[in-house]
Amino acid sequence: MTIVVVLLRIAGSPLLPWLPVTVFTILLMALFATGIGLMLSVANVYLRDLNYLWSIFLQMWFYACAIVYDPTILDGKVPGFVEGVVKWNPMSVYIQMTRDTTFHGRGPTATHVAVGVGYALVASVLGLIVFRKLNRRLAEEI
Repeated sequence: MTIVVVLLRIAGSPLLPWLPVTVFTILLMALFATGIGLMLSVANVYLRDLNYLWSIFLQMWFYACAIVYDPTILDGKVPGFVEGVVKWNPMSVYIQMTRDTTFHGRGPTATHVAVGVGYALVASVLGLIVFRKLNRRLAEEI
């Protein structure tokens, strides 16, 4: 992120006033990823092929995240199902929040912040629950 900040400053982005919000967004994303990681770490022990399936899923998820393209280019040009997948993708909230603070020089909407916090809390709580419930036999399974 440090390299991105330097490059955005060189390009003239009004990033500095929104840097704390960007860091908050990254922390929310990290909390969300930690929850997913906790669930996957335990599931990978019990389901040996999950690692291969997850790598395929991640590749599809990347294109559903609107990271390298603006999601507005899809409006009306793709089936409704595809628009729904992009819109309801949990990562799209974090990407939009980061895009708002870094590229557009404005704060994220209250809805995006609330949904982002909700996704992060749900993922981390579920991750802890699943991990605590299934970690008792990890050593035996490995």
